[in-house]
Amino acid sequence: MSEDEADLIRKIDLEGCSQKQQAEQLGVSYSTFKSRMQKSRADLKVLFDRCCDFELDKQGNLIDYHRKPQQTENRIK
Repeated sequence: MSEDEADLIRKIDLEGCSQKQQAEQLGVSYSTFKSRMQKSRADLKVLFDRCCDFELDKQGNLIDYHRKPQQTENRIK
C-alpha cells in the first residue's frame, strides 16, 4: 500500500475528514476521489487478509481474529 493510499484512509476513516473537502484539496473531482478511496480500502483489505483470518458477527462486525502463519511470499511490505 502506498503512503498516499494510507494517508487517504487515515484522513477519511480515522480522522473523519470530509471526502468532498479532501477532493478539493487534492484538486480532483469528488467522483475520482471516491474511486481512489475504494481502491485504497480494497488494497488495505488485501493486506489484512494476507496476515489474518477474521471472524465476523451477523452484522459484519469484527469479533475475533487469528494471525496466519507467516510465509515468505505472504510477508506484508
